[in-house]
Amino acid sequence: MLLPKVQGHKLGRMVTPALTSRCHSSIKHDNSSGNVEIHWDSGSLSRVPYEFLRDNCQCPSCFNEFATQSVTLLPDVLKDSEQGIKDARVLDDQIVLQWNSGHLSKFKIDWLRERVYTRRGRDIVRDFKCNLWGSEHKLKFFDFKRFLENDGYLFEWMKVLVTEGINVLKDAPRKPDQLSLLANRASGFLYSTMYGSIFTVKEKPNASNLAYTSGYLALHTDQPYYEYQPGIQYLHCITGSPKGQGVNQLVDGWKVATDLRAEHPKAFEILTTLKFLYEQRGNEMFGKFILLNDQSPIGVNQFGEIDRVSYNYPSRAASMHLSAQEMKDLYQAAGIFHKMMYDSKYMIEYQLEEGDILCFHNMRILHGRTPYDATTSQRWLEGAYTSWDNLHARMRAIEEELNNSSQ
Repeated sequence: MLLPKVQGHKLGRMVTPALTSRCHSSIKHDNSSGNVEIHWDSGSLSRVPYEFLRDNCQCPSCFNEFATQSVTLLPDVLKDSEQGIKDARVLDDQIVLQWNSGHLSKFKIDWLRERVYTRRGRDIVRDFKCNLWGSEHKLKFFDFKRFLENDGYLFEWMKVLVTEGINVLKDAPRKPDQLSLLANRASGFLYSTMYGSIFTVKEKPNASNLAYTSGYLALHTDQPYYEYQPGIQYLHCITGSPKGQGVNQLVDGWKVATDLRAEHPKAFEILTTLKFLYEQRGNEMFGKFILLNDQSPIGVNQFGEIDRVSYNYPSRAASMHLSAQEMKDLYQAAGIFHKMMYDSKYMIEYQLEEGDILCFHNMRILHGRTPYDATTSQRWLEGAYTSWDNLHARMRAIEEELNNSSQ
């Protein structure tokens, strides 16, 4: 990792011998480079910029411990960093920095070690390895009651949802509004759409969404016509359908996209750059609405890693928003992607049982359903969405509590 150089006073190299601590860590500072070198007791070395250290001073004038927020202003951080450090040493279990500005910063060695080039410094949650899967995948099942009562069990459920993108909670009460309990436990609140915070999935006449019909439901991700597409979806089966009807079809869209990139790189490039225009019209609990948003079918992050699939072919808007050649390219590339996702080597099928809650990553897992006979089935599901931000926030806090309780 490249560290920024500090421009400003060139005070020369000043090395302060560190006092020996019980942690056997030592430090030296260099005002010419603007870095502090920390030699940890493990033998490893960290170079930490002055800016980072001044910015993260934990003294009462710099940090509000109740709000857990910094009250230091960036100009002060840059000014003190430019003026450099007068003295740096290890005292007992602390690293003490005397800045030339007169400010004094103290850091617990263990506290600083956790935040310098560690998982905490990047992201505890996002460091979990993503497990891509195909038809060999076995769904993980969790008990709803234990999920509500046990933090360690909740954390394991979260880990599976993060790494595999899907799991099933079993034996939830077969009555409405259980998804509110789930969200309150896992993520704080439900993500409300034009269909409400909890929506009923039943066959109904003149349905404004194909999910409310009993016919075949193609593989898709939900709500691509929202700019802020919901991150997690829950489907609670209150009343099931006859055996072999209304079977859920599930595909790891990231796995398909990964193979698409390897086997059809041009199609992958098109699907990450050109966008479908998605549209949804309806008349639901908040009245009439028209949702409209353009999204590329596949998204990648700044590192080129696949982090989103937004594919809902039935919800394409009838709009020529691209040039004729771009439209042709987009259709052809989407056709390759579509064909791949239906390959049997990618798909698993699972028929929801009453009391099941199917939990999945809405921008990863492509889901669909086989048809069912609505004249003989009263199939009734409740659905809801929540955000990854809030679930990650709960997950980090629970991990910290579990680690503290084990010490």
